[in-house]
Amino acid sequence: MKKVKGIYEDNVVKLLEEVHAEDGAEVEVLFADEETSEFLTQEQRAILERTKGMWADDPKIEEAFKILEEGWREWQLEEF
Repeated sequence: MKKVKGIYEDNVVKLLEEVHAEDGAEVEVLFADEETSEFLTQEQRAILERTKGMWADDPKIEEAFKILEEGWREWQLEEF
């Protein structure tokens, strides 16, 4: 999983960096809005800013997310 910033315009998200992915690859888009940040205290915002991206490109974290994602998929298949 990789987190990339982008700009939303006319129902299209334009990524701010090059991404190597296959055509048709599924993506998830989360919008940062001011409503969400209003619920955070100033201290929480400061912590978020300091730690944001700390684990980027860490192979151990990537592996952990891969294991979690595989487990989630298996669980979903079992439920249906």
